Amino acid sequence: MEYLRISSFYGVLLVLSCIAAHGLYHRTGGARKMLAAATFAMALLATSQVVIHVVVAMLDLEILRLEIEGERWPVSPTRVRVVNQAYRLGTGKDLLLTTNNLVTDSLFIYRCFLVWGRSPRVVVLPILMLVATTVLGYLSAYKDDLVDPCFLDQRIVYIMVLLTNVMLLTLTAGRIWWIRRDAILVLESAHVRKYDTVVAIILESGAIYCLSIICFLISISVSSDDTAITQIFRSALPQIMNIAPTLIIVRVGVGNTAGGYDSGTTFTSRAGNSSCEWSRRWRRVFLRT
Repeated sequence: MEYLRISSFYGVLLVLSCIAAHGLYHRTGGARKMLAAATFAMALLATSQVVIHVVVAMLDLEILRLEIEGERWPVSPTRVRVVNQAYRLGTGKDLLLTTNNLVTDSLFIYRCFLVWGRSPRVVVLPILMLVATTVLGYLSAYKDDLVDPCFLDQRIVYIMVLLTNVMLLTLTAGRIWWIRRDAILVLESAHVRKYDTVVAIILESGAIYCLSIICFLISISVSSDDTAITQIFRSALPQIMNIAPTLIIVRVGVGNTAGGYDSGTTFTSRAGNSSCEWSRRWRRVFLRT
């Protein structure tokens, strides 16, 4: 059942990645290459983690076979070799997960940076939190798996990831909502509704990832790390981590957000120059993405 769910999430991600690649190929803008590279990197990282998961499962079956045949740990050299391989691959999977989070959160930070009019001050704290999360993730993956299993409570890293994503979600959606207040003065109601769609897309995609982290944290807090439900959430997280940003790229690519405006869209002014400037900035942000 666990592998079926992982395959399902991975299949959804592959479909979304193909749609996103097709949409980016037919779009123009300065950020197209960056978004295409991020989409490819997320698909590659997700594929690598699935491959490692399958290999670890095969090694677990091999360990079970050796156990049935009487090969005991740590007397049997064959059993020791297989177990060490499984540990190393588990470490590699955790390192890939940390790298994956670095890529996806960097994309979210870049989106927040654009929405806030390329203001560096807004993204300083999220960047620092992402750096701290990445360092703790790498240390935890190496120390906990290969050196000291009690080096760091893994919940700390996931809580940091959760806080970073909630902050980026609040900053981005809150800024777009604030811009919408000004856009009401200069845009027709049909265009204003597109701002509501953008906020809904960001909240929906962010909620998917944040809720999956919360469910995982609850599962490891109330039960053993080896329970089936915990393993399911742990295995699904890498795929959900990639589905959230890819889904946004897909929605923007098919024109379901304000980024769907073509280059010929014009705005009718009903207020002062400041409101018009907000509208032009919003339009530039999503045309570039």
